[in-house]
Amino acid sequence: MNTYNKYLPSLKDEEGSPTELVRSIELLSQLELCNIVLTALTFIFVSSFWAAKGAIHFPVYVKTLKVDSQLIEPVHTVAAKLAAQVKANAESTPGTAPEKGKDFKKCKLTDPIPRKNKAKTHGGKPESGSEKHDVTCQYCAQWSKYCMHTHLTKYYHKWHPDGTSTYSRKAKNANRHARESSDMKAC
Repeated sequence: MNTYNKYLPSLKDEEGSPTELVRSIELLSQLELCNIVLTALTFIFVSSFWAAKGAIHFPVYVKTLKVDSQLIEPVHTVAAKLAAQVKANAESTPGTAPEKGKDFKKCKLTDPIPRKNKAKTHGGKPESGSEKHDVTCQYCAQWSKYCMHTHLTKYYHKWHPDGTSTYSRKAKNANRHARESSDMKAC
């Protein structure tokens, strides 16, 4: 490449260039030549070169790059033949992918979003109380109607059967000993 560098066009060759302009004949380094050679090769061959040499290897001399590429070329040709054979077999056999089946229907952007079936929950059998209104808390139906269809009576204990809240301070009997003493009642 360096021997052909003097034949490449430069600014000195253009019409109207100053006479003082000197033709630049800079030789490329070995590293730059290796980069040019690897760039000129096909992607598949360069990929097999990097796969054989590893990620840490980088060619520095053109002669070693030439020797390494000659060693990798038979392996590359065998791999290319195998890849072509696999590709030919894949094209000749009918597709078994789900998108090529008879039952496959490709969704379009205008199609509605599919919804889950309401009869089944969590992929199992339909539950006995799968309807929204079958789940009812009797206490909440009387005292807090906004949440009466969210749970069953046996799972939620916000209300006592007499209608007092379990979170109320009056229902907790905080000072029970003071109420029971007769001295305090007399006052």
